[in-house]
Amino acid sequence: MAQNKTKMFSRGKLGEGLGVYRSTPFNLRDTSMPEYNSLHDPHLCNYYQRKSMQKLLRERNLITEQNEVICSMQDVKIHNTLLQQQLVLSQRSFGETQKAKMMAFLKDQEKGLASKDMTLTELREIMLEEELKIMRKLMRSEVARERKYCKGPRPIRTEEEESRRELELMSWKVAEREVLRRIECDARHEYNLKKIHRETQERRERQKVVANERKNAFHQKQRMEKLKTSEASVARELANLRRTAH
Repeated sequence: MAQNKTKMFSRGKLGEGLGVYRSTPFNLRDTSMPEYNSLHDPHLCNYYQRKSMQKLLRERNLITEQNEVICSMQDVKIHNTLLQQQLVLSQRSFGETQKAKMMAFLKDQEKGLASKDMTLTELREIMLEEELKIMRKLMRSEVARERKYCKGPRPIRTEEEESRRELELMSWKVAEREVLRRIECDARHEYNLKKIHRETQERRERQKVVANERKNAFHQKQRMEKLKTSEASVARELANLRRTAH
């Protein structure tokens, strides 16, 4: 039973995919989808948008008056768990990618390949604006997807809805800025640690070179002294031989 007394559970609207990124193409192999449910297949949106079909679905207690697909509480729990797992993986991958970009920028600055006038914080803001553009593009793709699969009448987006979406984007931007700030701190810390380690290794290598040069110089001096001693000894022997011959 999909109802718990008066409470009703749903994972999404009729024709809305269950994946993490609902604006991306429908994919049966999406690991964030618990199982296939035709009511969540965007390709069948037009079929289910027929009034007779929606009436039948409501009579069978499969959708609500707002076209929310009814499911069990267990379905919601499984779905949320899968979404959370996908979100963690996505955030981890995103963090590694952004940190790699920041560290590459710091390396280029050190090598003189990037402007010294630009700070890592400024780069962070540029990256944030790029992400915001992607988010807006995804939202437009979602609208386009709705138009593609649902040919019937659609509710007109009101100014209030547009304002709400914009507010959501701004809230997302604030949260994402904080995420990037933490990534920036991690990137600086890791870069500085690697730099210190590299400089320590280089200093040790220089010390080894100096020590080897001193060692070689010492042995060379010893050889020269032995050679001079040997030459002096030979000279004395020759002198003695000459005196003996006379």
